[in-house]
Amino acid sequence: MDQCFPLQGEQRGLPLGALHEIGTEGRGAETGELPAAFAAALIGGICTRLRGRAPVLWVATVPDLYPPGLPSLDPARLVLVNPRDIVGVLAAMEVALREGGFAAVVGEVGAMAEVASRRLAFACQKHSVTAFILRRWPHGQRMPDRQASAATTRWLLASAPAGRWQVRLTHMRGGHTGSWLMEVGDGTTHPVRVVAALADHTAAADFERGQATGDG
Repeated sequence: MDQCFPLQGEQRGLPLGALHEIGTEGRGAETGELPAAFAAALIGGICTRLRGRAPVLWVATVPDLYPPGLPSLDPARLVLVNPRDIVGVLAAMEVALREGGFAAVVGEVGAMAEVASRRLAFACQKHSVTAFILRRWPHGQRMPDRQASAATTRWLLASAPAGRWQVRLTHMRGGHTGSWLMEVGDGTTHPVRVVAALADHTAAADFERGQATGDG
């Protein structure tokens, strides 16, 4: 998977100081469980790369996050904020990115204007803090087919047997897209592990089957 990412210095990996977007469909879009777990695993890797004890800010209107259940991320590092609405989520994220001091900033949102994502992306780049937008559509709201975004990476997830994920990297600025079957890694240097690479048409077919059966 790292080969999809552009070089940062002499290494490849998830771009730091950038905005990333993670989404899913079906039942998972209502609960936000898959994006939260995948983001937590990626952030665990970021914390290892940064070699510090900086906290992670997690912002959501629905206070249902269960920190002990997040893979690869120490619950003691989490700072949880629950604004009343999406406007509050975006505002809290932007303030945190500007002020710095966080290993990563996470926000759970549904619909978001492109200008809002551009503001977050700019703040990430200017202040060298990594942020994640987790697309969540509660109460049966339908996710739009496509929304403009300034995110450096965009991911689409579906559940797979044995607690694994079907992961599609649908956008990678300056790099390549790809599809994989993945699972939680060792929690340190490799927070997520590629079980198998998937051909794009295979991943798409499996994803659609999962939605039809309600597994996604």
